[in-house]
Amino acid sequence: MNIFGYDIQEGVVFIIRIIATIGGAVIGWFVCDPTTRGIYWLAKRAATPTALLFCTKTVGAMSLAAAVWILMPQGGGGSGPGFGPGPGGIPGKGGDKASDKATGEPAKDAKIEPKKDRTDTKDKTPLEPVEIEIISDSMYLKLKTDDKEPWYAIKGKAYTYDELDTYLRANRSKIEVTPVLTKHSIHLGRTELTDLTRKYGIKTLQFKTQ
Repeated sequence: MNIFGYDIQEGVVFIIRIIATIGGAVIGWFVCDPTTRGIYWLAKRAATPTALLFCTKTVGAMSLAAAVWILMPQGGGGSGPGFGPGPGGIPGKGGDKASDKATGEPAKDAKIEPKKDRTDTKDKTPLEPVEIEIISDSMYLKLKTDDKEPWYAIKGKAYTYDELDTYLRANRSKIEVTPVLTKHSIHLGRTELTDLTRKYGIKTLQFKTQ
């Protein structure tokens, strides 16, 4: 009700707010008295000094009064401790592209974009098959020199362990390996070859015997 430009409802709420604030101060004053005495007795085993008691009661009364004043609602939707607009919030800026917040579905006029085709774009180039022969012990002795120990052969070319390591590292994403064994292949070379292909994650087929 508004009389002579004064909202009676706001006035009543304001008076109630003042009364509640005073009540909060009184409660804070009396509650802090036994609380302070009890805490001080537990800590010092002595009576609480008058100055300390007065300070804690004053602080308690003022703190509770301030809390009641801030938290009490104000008439006419005043500057209470609210945190922004109510349900619905501020209108969106998306225009026709906005979605219905209540249902989570696109607005009627919104344009639904088709899903993009996520085709796998990885390189599907087939791997090059490579046969790596573990040479025979007689061939090993024939080709061996003071600074070179060829254990393997690729397309007729002899490779030492280090040379094969370099070759596999450079071509690991492009080849698949088929180990080739003969009757007289060096058994140690077989183990070393398997370790190298596993090291570089190279697809290795079953051993081929000749």
